[in-house]
Amino acid sequence: MLLGRMANQAPRVIAALAHTLTGSARGIGACQVAAAAEAVERAAAGREQAGIEGAIGRLSAAQVQAVVAGLTQVC
Repeated sequence: MLLGRMANQAPRVIAALAHTLTGSARGIGACQVAAAAEAVERAAAGREQAGIEGAIGRLSAAQVQAVVAGLTQVC
């Protein structure tokens, strides 16, 4: 849900959403998703659109992998 809200947002909004997602992912043990969300937050802080888009793509992939893996890793 938060990932979908990042589309077409200002970098500061993307960073805030990514920060929220990082905490949520950690809370449920989705370590790779948390790391990817942190990368989105850092990219958004740099405000470079290409970097933000790439980081969001990696976050999306991490979310899919976490679902497929059944969230078996613990932070």
